[in-house]
Amino acid sequence: MRSHFLPFCLATLFLVHGNRVWGQQKEVTPAKAVLISPSFSIQFPGGDLDYNFGTSYSVGLGAGIKTASNWLVDGHAYFMFGSQIDNRQEILGPVLSSGNNIFNQTGNYAQVNLFQRGIYGLVQGSKVFNNWGGVNANSGPVLSLGAGYMYHWIRLENLGNDAPQILDEYHKGYDQLRGGFMLKQSLGYLYLSKRRRVNFQVSFEVLEAFTQNLRGYNYSTGKNDTSTHMDLIYAIRFNWYLPIYKKSGSDEFYYD
Repeated sequence: MRSHFLPFCLATLFLVHGNRVWGQQKEVTPAKAVLISPSFSIQFPGGDLDYNFGTSYSVGLGAGIKTASNWLVDGHAYFMFGSQIDNRQEILGPVLSSGNNIFNQTGNYAQVNLFQRGIYGLVQGSKVFNNWGGVNANSGPVLSLGAGYMYHWIRLENLGNDAPQILDEYHKGYDQLRGGFMLKQSLGYLYLSKRRRVNFQVSFEVLEAFTQNLRGYNYSTGKNDTSTHMDLIYAIRFNWYLPIYKKSGSDEFYYD
């Protein structure tokens, strides 16, 4: 009985220790994964966008693939919103009274609020530099470059819908809808936990959108608007990641 007990113990210790060493070795190998990512950002305007808009925010959702060489390819869609609108009197000039108010159908002052709205989507490629301060093989500084398309406009909210001069088709004359091709650059830090419970990225990003008025005619100026614009956004973005790792064959990864 005793003659079999010692070899059994030694074999058990070897297997346990061997599995732990194997698992630790796998930790230094970047993992292949599908990444699903909701995000939130605070945005600051620049270029021509700064003329009418102030600080805004965006929420988004993305999905992509992370390779075993720490390259990421993903796509994202964002909704942009804000309440800081400059140049209200200029935007609504043709329908304002001498007191800078809008009259409703009953001859009283209409309550009209202006908001910033926008939608943009992009596809980007990123590289994670896990050797530059990464806490594990899947984490580190990340550099991203992307391209996509952006729309943004002014939302006119007329409480009571009692000011027909800015409703329906007239609304389109004042919303200053613009759209165009967009580029993105960002630098941040990606953290993917070994235990897969805490996964996030914090980054600073710059967006450049080359836009033009999609309505053709601007009621605020009373002219056709065919000019092009350079709309810039500087943003601090927080992404939360849901990683789905590949678990087949030699690509299966275990973490203690």
